[in-house]
Amino acid sequence: MSFASDVISDANNLVGCRTARLDCKDALVGYYEKKGFTTFNKNSEKNPNRMIRILA
Repeated sequence: MSFASDVISDANNLVGCRTARLDCKDALVGYYEKKGFTTFNKNSEKNPNRMIRILA
């Protein structure tokens, strides 16, 4: 996760991206919440959870 955060931070510095989005299974929602992500579309009918993190 720290490597991915570094890459996202570098991309933010280069091109000014404002958000990071990911899809994950129910079991990983708590983990990603601890990393600063928020669920914006809860799992339904076997689709993954969609989560977002606003970058500073």
